[in-house]
Amino acid sequence: MPAPRAILYDPKANPFLHVVNRCVRRGWLCGEDPTLLKKFRKNYDHRRQWIVDRIDRLNQAFAVDIAAYAVMSNHYHLVLYVDVERAKNWNIKQVLLQYCK
Repeated sequence: MPAPRAILYDPKANPFLHVVNRCVRRGWLCGEDPTLLKKFRKNYDHRRQWIVDRIDRLNQAFAVDIAAYAVMSNHYHLVLYVDVERAKNWNIKQVLLQYCK
């Protein structure tokens, strides 16, 4: 059975968190997919800006700050700063407003 996140990560000890997300089934996130034949390849570079825009939008909704990010062709990296004090100062109405963004 997996361990709970509260045991795996303590934001008081280290407020920075490195997050990696990768495409499944060898899928391609950005650029041209080299696994396909040349005539079937599509260019997915437009997705890079979609991801950057989404990261910015989610950054405004949660009590985290984006310290760094990198969008690669089949995965992306985020370095997040978890702002525990900012989250503790939110009342229930602010929490609902933030998470409904």
